[in-house]
This record gives sequence, structure tokens and C-alpha cells, in this order.
Amino acid sequence: ENYVDNDSLFGQDVHDAFDSAIIDILESGNCLAVECHTAAVFHLMRVSEHGLRALAERLTVTVSHNRQPMPITEATWDEIITQINNKIISTRTLAKGNPLRQLQLALYSEATIVCAGMKDLYRNDVSHARRPYTRSQAFAVMETVRNFMKFLAKALALDAGTF
Repeated sequence: ENYVDNDSLFGQDVHDAFDSAIIDILESGNCLAVECHTAAVFHLMRVSEHGLRALAERLTVTVSHNRQPMPITEATWDEIITQINNKIISTRTLAKGNPLRQLQLALYSEATIVCAGMKDLYRNDVSHARRPYTRSQAFAVMETVRNFMKFLAKALALDAGTF
């Protein structure tokens, strides 16, 4: 696989769905190619964050601090994940009798669970300089993030109306 300067490293569907993540996809591949494994994980977590934010935007999630609304770009992963879960729970009762909406909520819920796992397994450690990553760990993270972004691209493409 060609990792150098490859902004389609995760496939065309991810490239098209998450244009905000393209530079971090490209940088993660470049870091893997030159064996900067911790840097690759850092960029991969940024790719995931673009996916998490896109999910929050699709669900029209709002995050606040001291009762003041704040942009999704300023919120922590934990704040965003909590608000996504709250939105899914509140919307689930309204989706009864709408199988497409129920499927959409199930997919979004699964994506949120994966994001919470990535936050605890990788994002917090790489962002807070807790440990370096080896080659095999970096490639495992890449596969996790690639699968997550592909899954999320398909889930977000499913249109069951606005939230």
C-alpha cells in the first residue's frame, strides 16, 4: 500500500465524506511511511475527531460550558460523546414506527461506542504524552480508524430525515 502523500488512504468514500479530515489522513500515512509511529497515531486520532464532529453535527448536538453554548470544535471528546448519547436516547422514542430512523440511530450509537473506546485506548494517551507507539500499534490504530471512518461514512450517508 502506498502511504506517502496518499489522501485517499482510507478509500474514496471516506475521502468524499470527510474533506475536513483529508490533511490528517495524508499526514498519518506520511508518518507511517517514515516510521514516526506516535505521530501517526496523533494524526489518526485527529481523523477520528473529524468523524466524531461530523456525527455531532448530523445529530444537531449542542454542547455548553457554564450554560453557554460552545462550538463543537471547542468541546472535548467526552462532552461530544455524552451529548450524542443524550440525543440518541431522546430521539429513539420519536423513532418508533420508523425502521429507517431506528437503523440510523443504531448505527450512530455503535459509532459513538467505538469513538469512546478510541478515546480511552488511544486518544487520551497520545494527546497527553503518556506513552509512545510502536510500529505494530500504529498500524493497528490505523486499521481501527480506517474501519471506523468507513463505517461512519456509510452511516452518515443513510438519510432518514433531520434530527
